[in-house]
Amino acid sequence: DALEKQVDELLAGVPDDPHAKAQKLYDWVRSNIRYVSVNLGIGGWVPTAAKETRARLYGDCKDKANLLKAMLAHAGIKSRLGELWSSSKGFRAPYGLPVVAGNANHVILIIDLPDGPVFADPTDRSVAFGTLPFRDQGASILPISPEGADLIKTPESTSAQNYREVALSLNLEADGSVEGEFSVSALGAMADGFRARLVRKPEGRRGRVVSDSLASPLLAVGELNAIEALEPPDAKTPIVATGLLAPTRMTNADGSVVTLSLADLVDRDTRIVHATKQPRTAPLLLGARRQLRARVKVFLGDGLTAGPLPEAVKVETPFGKAHLRWTLADGTLSLERDVEFTETRIDAGQADAYRDFMTRVERA
Repeated sequence: DALEKQVDELLAGVPDDPHAKAQKLYDWVRSNIRYVSVNLGIGGWVPTAAKETRARLYGDCKDKANLLKAMLAHAGIKSRLGELWSSSKGFRAPYGLPVVAGNANHVILIIDLPDGPVFADPTDRSVAFGTLPFRDQGASILPISPEGADLIKTPESTSAQNYREVALSLNLEADGSVEGEFSVSALGAMADGFRARLVRKPEGRRGRVVSDSLASPLLAVGELNAIEALEPPDAKTPIVATGLLAPTRMTNADGSVVTLSLADLVDRDTRIVHATKQPRTAPLLLGARRQLRARVKVFLGDGLTAGPLPEAVKVETPFGKAHLRWTLADGTLSLERDVEFTETRIDAGQADAYRDFMTRVERA
């Protein structure tokens, strides 16, 4: 009765739409039931009763999925538990029957909505409804039903659904002093880790997390103004952190101004396959398909000018793309940099070609 009453309270005012109701209940379970795994005996395989998980406010993956299943059932929405072979970094082992216990190590929920099934994993607080953490994507899943079911694959995200963008607006003076503003935004798999690191920190220490996301050895957060969408409202809304950079002076020990490179201002996120004497035998796991974007504006102070700009760089391969564009107008030097990774893994036989691609990106 208490569980059903809570579902009714949560859905009060929610439109009479299965998708909206499912998202509301998913958000509550994701954010309010802590992930704690306590496996004693058969408890490693049998979910805790939904009412018990709700009462104690913690549970493991199957407990959280089973609680959400019960809440959805009270709302008139059908769903199915699914046993998933979950492994990190996108390496997927084949599902081998007949020993199910030897194939699965994770449970998620398949929500059957009128416009199609939605795969939901309420384990992580940082993952929005309608998406899956990267570890769950492209994996074999066995839906649990009395009549049995065929193995199916979980959906995989595209590079456009996983991005991080760093925008910098810098004022550079002739003595090497720099100050300015920043914005860091992320979506999908790139947002999941960012959110997870932020929510684990007290509010006063979140600036350090954002500084790390700037990925610059010379720039740091001076004042964190705002973090938007810290709790993911939906799959299409990015998390955005904005603020002021800590003033700094980019000078050498003798007082001369340092020579800046692009790598001093934006992350490279390069994953070059290091050369070895022996041919590579294992695939290279790259993580989620993703885009890395940088938008940098440098306002040149009095007495500063810019010499000839580098030529634009355009690299396109089956593994990804990289574009760099420089412009100078009205005393403002601007850079747009985009790197896209279109594959999640590189087979051993393609390692040399991938190394060449990443070397070109590194040089740019």
